[in-house]
Amino acid sequence: MLRSADEIRHSETAMWVRVLRVKPTTVKAVHADGRTQWLRPTDVWGYRTNTGSVYRLFGRMSYQLVQADDVQLYLDRVPDGRLVRDHYYFSLTPDGDLWYLNRKNIRLVFRNNPCLLHRMRKVRVGPLLQTDEQGAYELINAWRECRGEPLTSQEKYQPD
Repeated sequence: MLRSADEIRHSETAMWVRVLRVKPTTVKAVHADGRTQWLRPTDVWGYRTNTGSVYRLFGRMSYQLVQADDVQLYLDRVPDGRLVRDHYYFSLTPDGDLWYLNRKNIRLVFRNNPCLLHRMRKVRVGPLLQTDEQGAYELINAWRECRGEPLTSQEKYQPD
């Protein structure tokens, strides 16, 4: 169980539990020794599975953290009949609001970043979800480029 986003990188401070159940007003944590603890949802940031996947609790849902950077990317796998649909979200900070990953929300959230908006105009939504050779998603690459960090993908922004 992760009490804050800081524990993503520092797992030695994380509390290990056997079961974590999220309800609208409480989170039930069953510890390895069988002890049960009831917490407010605001007291739990998320959890790490025994396979190392990190999930963030937001609202009444948990979202898999797929890339942690200055912009966080999350995945929600939703059963739809015989299929499972992947829905992607992003946040500007580890504790920030989650935004559904689409062009409208990118324009809204990054409206004061002309570099990123210019870069995103050239990319379809599908490629936003593709990773480069280093495993970075296109939105993360655009964010890094527009902050002046070295890119992991090929194209550089040239202001008009």
